[in-house]
Amino acid sequence: MVDNIRIAPLSCSSSPSNHGCRLHLHARGVPTLLALCLLLAFCVSSALASPLGAAQSSSHGVLSSPSNRLGTLGQLSSYYNGLSDSAHALVKRATGHDGCECNRSSREQAAVPSQYSSDISRVFTVFIASAVLIPVLVLLSGVFAGLTLGYMSLDETQLKVLAVSGTPKQQEYAKRIQPIRANGHLLLITLLIANMIVNETLPVLSTEALGGGIQAVVVSTVLIVIFSEIIPQSVCSRYGLVIGAVMAPYVRVLIWALFIVAWPVAKVLEFVLGPHHGIIYRRSELKELINMHAAAEHMGGDLKGDTVTIVGGALDLQEKVAADAMTPISKTFMLDIDTKLDYETLATIVHSGHSRVPVFHQIQVGDKKVTKIIGVLLVKQCVLLDPEDATPLREIPLNAVPSVPFDEPLQGILNRFQEGRSHMAIVSRI
Repeated sequence: MVDNIRIAPLSCSSSPSNHGCRLHLHARGVPTLLALCLLLAFCVSSALASPLGAAQSSSHGVLSSPSNRLGTLGQLSSYYNGLSDSAHALVKRATGHDGCECNRSSREQAAVPSQYSSDISRVFTVFIASAVLIPVLVLLSGVFAGLTLGYMSLDETQLKVLAVSGTPKQQEYAKRIQPIRANGHLLLITLLIANMIVNETLPVLSTEALGGGIQAVVVSTVLIVIFSEIIPQSVCSRYGLVIGAVMAPYVRVLIWALFIVAWPVAKVLEFVLGPHHGIIYRRSELKELINMHAAAEHMGGDLKGDTVTIVGGALDLQEKVAADAMTPISKTFMLDIDTKLDYETLATIVHSGHSRVPVFHQIQVGDKKVTKIIGVLLVKQCVLLDPEDATPLREIPLNAVPSVPFDEPLQGILNRFQEGRSHMAIVSRI
């Protein structure tokens, strides 16, 4: 009977969650599927044409015979069954699946919305990482790199000077920075660890967002170099005092957060390199620093030339001795004890420009004469003298002059002069 006919040409029912058959086509299965469609069309047209042609060529009795109709329908059924088996084989070859996925169980069909929800959640997570986390990490990396350079460029000595003698703003900023800058090793290790954590996290997120590969490496490298190294370090090196004072409370919190990790490393660094102190200038360095400030008057320096000379001379007193500052006796303007204070002598004294003139006389020592300083003539004593009298210099009272060894430090000689007893001394090698 007709009930025995089996026609199964890939019949599939649609469901609300799956419209039609889902055929997961591979790239190589597309030509095969096109060939399948052409084969189906050709076979269907041949199957429909063959029974009708046989019926027209026999006689009208064939169509009226029930047995002949049954045989014809049986042949058509067998033809369709073979066509269905061929179609299933071609579909399996083209798609890599045995038939369509529409005959899944109800549990599998119910899992489809859950899969879509998981995909949407993953896309949203990647978007958050790309749009929010990556810029935040780049910003944090720049902050840590800039603060590292800014804080380390602020010397403790400089901060102490600014806290005492700077402008009111500088004093306030320096006092904020001093507590965290006091332990330089701990501050340095904390900022480096925080910067390392951020820089190691950034490539992971950029790889997730950009799909990995060379593009993730290029993007993360460009972002770190430009926005985390060049710009922050340029800004913080110029405005380190202001930025360091503003960020001081947050850096203190960061130090406490990473204290367990940073403190042991800082102690090891302190043991190897020693404690971190401010820069203490040597005398020659300090003198050169003063000279540089005098030369940079157009840049805001307020040291004048005379001030620099006096300060430089005062710094030199520590190591110079009397022999370094004395005037040789052969180049000294002096008067013989037998000189008479007439017009010519008084004019010579005035033109010399000195307020004190050494007085000497020659003594015989063995076979040679030696010049001996016996006192100092104060020029102001000659004001009341009459040049016409030609007063002998022996009659004028002279001030005693001390004698110092040639290797006595100038600082000790200066202390003697400040006592007011004399402003001149004789340097002796004995």
